[in-house]
Amino acid sequence: MDIDRKIEKGLLDYLNRYRNAVRAEVDICRDVTNDGNEHIIINVPGVTEPLYDFWCAPKIKKAKDPDNPKTMGGKKPYTMMMDDEIEKLFDKGFPIEYFGYAAKLSKVINWKTGVVKKKRNKKAFDFNDLITTWGVNERKGRDIIKTLSKYHLLSQDTEGYKISRQYMKKGGGKSNE
Repeated sequence: MDIDRKIEKGLLDYLNRYRNAVRAEVDICRDVTNDGNEHIIINVPGVTEPLYDFWCAPKIKKAKDPDNPKTMGGKKPYTMMMDDEIEKLFDKGFPIEYFGYAAKLSKVINWKTGVVKKKRNKKAFDFNDLITTWGVNERKGRDIIKTLSKYHLLSQDTEGYKISRQYMKKGGGKSNE
């Protein structure tokens, strides 16, 4: 057989299953498709037919989004309070006790956007979630939201309630400001 003369003895013993391992000279070629599948071809130099020709679908872990970390890597979570901006709020007449209500939401602020979300299902807070978190009745809840909104500390849009990143930021999030 023509192929036998061109293949080294050790490689031939491997192919005939006499050996389980061999050190041999081969060419390995890999083509990767758009969906991640690999076409692998193993050739022996000087032989026209490929020794092995197969498809492989490697299990590749998806890279984590560095802009949206899920954990702090063992560090304790933190919220940054912008001191100068908060001082300006108090100078404008913002009641100091209301800042505590905004700070109470710090554990449920989204890292990147400032949206107030539930931890388990990642849905945005609604009015009832806010008053439950603050431990107040509906009337007091409306008053808190009105005051926080008046000073632009809390806002509401299609995504839900948001804490202004001008005053408070969840640790680790990048700002687009």
